Parts: sequence; C-alpha cells; structure tokens
Amino acid sequence: MSITHGQNLRVLALEKELEKLKKQKKEKKEKYSHFVQMLIMEYLGIAKDIQNNYKRADIYAPIIGRDWETTRQYFSKLEGEKTEKNLKIVLEYFKKVGFKEQEEKVQKDLDKIIAKK
Repeated sequence: MSITHGQNLRVLALEKELEKLKKQKKEKKEKYSHFVQMLIMEYLGIAKDIQNNYKRADIYAPIIGRDWETTRQYFSKLEGEKTEKNLKIVLEYFKKVGFKEQEEKVQKDLDKIIAKK
C-alpha cells in the first residue's frame, strides 16, 4: 500500500465520520425545534438574570447550535411559544433526563394552559 493510498483511506474515513456527525446534528435539530431548545434552556435557568437579549443570544446560540440572530429575535416571541404542544415536548425531555424540579415547573405551566381551554 502506498503512502498516497493510505492517506486517501484516512480522508475517506474522516469524511464518513463528518457525514455521520452532520446527520446526528440534523436529527437533533429536527427533534427539538429552535423554540423548544430555548424553552429547555429557560427552564434550566440558563442566563435567567440577564435581561439583554443580545447577551442571552451569545450564551444560547452556541449551546443549542442555532443562528445567533434568529435566537436573539426569538426571545421576544418565547413566552408565546409556551404552547401545550411545546411544553409537552419539554416535559418529556425533562422526564427522560430525570430533572424533577424542571419537570414540575413545566407541568405547572402546562396545567395553566390546559385549564384555560
């Protein structure tokens, strides 16, 4: 086996791994919408004391792997995205990871929405 052939095999293996990572990232984004990811962060209390949406976007965007500008803009709409559908997704997430405190907070908000129906 030549050096060039060995390098080509390593490049192909690396490309294959990169494709696998891209697919995993895409699946993650599809499973949890941008708003749901932000709601999860909110219930975790990430940046809860920061009122500036620019600074909050600086924190959220890289963690959730989303565009900074869109994340910043979504903060003004986030409260309206506490829908029954989104909160059920967030609730299931916290149940799955075993975060009881957040689970209780989400359930309380979900109960308020359901009671309004």
